[in-house]
Amino acid sequence: MKRHEIPLVFGTAGHIDHGKTALVRALTGVDCDRLEEEKRRGITIELGFAPLELPDGTTVSIVDVPGHERFIRQMVAGIAGIDAVLFVVAADEGVMPQTREHLDILQLLGIENGLVALTKVDRVDPEFLELALEDVRALLKGSFLESAPIVPVSALNGTGITELLSEIRKLSQALKPRSSKGPFFLPVDRVFPISGFGTVITGTTYSGVIRVGEEVQLLPSGKIARVRSLEVHEAPVEAAFAGQRTAVNLAGISFKEIRRGDVLCSPSLFKPTQCLDVALKSLKGNKEPIKHWQRVRLHIGTSDILCRVCFFDPSAKIHPGESSLAQLVLEEPITAAYGQRFVIRSYSPLQTIGGGQVLFPYGWKPRNREKKDCYQEMIRRLSFSQSFSGRIGAILGEVGVVTLERASEITQLPVLDLKDVLEDQRVRESVVVLSSGLTWLISRKRMETEWALLSERLSRFHEREPHLAGMTFEEALAGLFRGEDPRLAKAALSHFADKGLLRIFENRVALSGFEQREASRYEKETERLLGLCRKRGFELPSLEEALLETGLDRREFSNLLRQLRENSQIHVIGGDLVLSREILEKGIEILRKCGDGITLAAFRDLSGSSRKYALPFLEYMDSIGVTRRVGEKRILRQTRL
Repeated sequence: MKRHEIPLVFGTAGHIDHGKTALVRALTGVDCDRLEEEKRRGITIELGFAPLELPDGTTVSIVDVPGHERFIRQMVAGIAGIDAVLFVVAADEGVMPQTREHLDILQLLGIENGLVALTKVDRVDPEFLELALEDVRALLKGSFLESAPIVPVSALNGTGITELLSEIRKLSQALKPRSSKGPFFLPVDRVFPISGFGTVITGTTYSGVIRVGEEVQLLPSGKIARVRSLEVHEAPVEAAFAGQRTAVNLAGISFKEIRRGDVLCSPSLFKPTQCLDVALKSLKGNKEPIKHWQRVRLHIGTSDILCRVCFFDPSAKIHPGESSLAQLVLEEPITAAYGQRFVIRSYSPLQTIGGGQVLFPYGWKPRNREKKDCYQEMIRRLSFSQSFSGRIGAILGEVGVVTLERASEITQLPVLDLKDVLEDQRVRESVVVLSSGLTWLISRKRMETEWALLSERLSRFHEREPHLAGMTFEEALAGLFRGEDPRLAKAALSHFADKGLLRIFENRVALSGFEQREASRYEKETERLLGLCRKRGFELPSLEEALLETGLDRREFSNLLRQLRENSQIHVIGGDLVLSREILEKGIEILRKCGDGITLAAFRDLSGSSRKYALPFLEYMDSIGVTRRVGEKRILRQTRL
């Protein structure tokens, strides 16, 4: 940014032939009518731009817009990016049709600051001038310009120009420059080639920062280009910031591939859309209400496109002066940002009938009544908060769960910035962040729902199988976050365990308060089997020997063995050897005493068994992660029972 450059843009507005362009020329020395047709016809057709140096040495930008009703498209494209308006009314004609329409447009676009220039005062006498002032004050009553200074001026003889410059300086000092946080977003209003340089686009930077050498994306085409150079007010800069009139020299793309209405932006953060969820207001002066599925012309950024107004209730209407939530279903894709202001005009005759603000750029049609109610609640929440944290909470309240990368796309916030937002305690109260390969954002409500379903399933399982240590890990996963990536269910189980809501051990999941009951049906048989294991020590009995010891038939023995294995009282190793928990723990104690590792032969000798039993025991220790084999030795890694 230049030393005295401040990122503020003023725009002219007012009826045709009220002296907007002449006033800009008197203020800046720049003739914004650059086209031959404009000079021949004496009217402004296209947007004009000029730097305005103020008495204190600072420089702001001025956008000069056409006043003719046929060029409202160009007018809106220029006004959409301004911070304050220089509202122009000619003293000799007073308030005219486009004076009123331009004021309506300014208010619909959310412009809140400005000045009024009463031009051509050299053509009227003092009495007529006073009448013109009264006319202007009556028009502005109740608008954002009601208390704005009205400065009588003449671009022809210089009357009032010094006073107007002083008022612009005061307003510039009072205005807060736009924040440059967030992703880069610039609606293109001009594109042209320059010999020896290539493609150049211009526009007002809506948000973020653009730097020389960076890659940028052109939407809706999706083409990637590189920033070769930048200019602000025809002076080279290394970076341009939100609120500045910016010229971008692009490498890697032809000017023929770009048009007004396209958006230059940070790559991978914005997506084309054909459905906008909006807050829509109907102008007070409308003769008819805005109706469901009415075809209108949408002006947003520098885009001009046909669309349909869609209400969630097809019988609804927006009567003059009223507002409502609505969707705009577009006839071709555009690129829009959160909070972006827009204007709609009737299809025929062409006249401004309303406007508003984008609440959610990526709208869709809810499938049923329940989903429609949830979706409307999301839009309502977005209408109350345009902050990044509020945006995340509102969207997750509807979609429930998204990956971090998808959240970045639908919130239009870079991943690193999104991570910072997620650290905010207020966000943490409504959003749960889980990681397992991917990172997911889950609404607190969705997590509570998933826990309620899981805890109910576990409760029923514990009632049905009180002698079992818990549900298998795979069974617990099967009912969690159906239709989502399986890794999310695993991350959720770990989250619930970390919160102390459940226990996970030996591939089993149980509620934290659950107490396992011993199986009393086979109490005597269990004691016989464990007694046999205790007697045999590390010379492990076979399954056939265990069957004979219990005295059960094969079906009953199979039930007993299943219960004991699920309770980790018995392990079957080496195909048909029975290892009790008691002997397992004794073997681990032997391993623990040999801290630098133990060979098969050493374990055989220390356990008092033979290779026939020692080898399957050590191999089982390897398989469950208790030992790690290094060469001929086994080294104790952990005790996981």
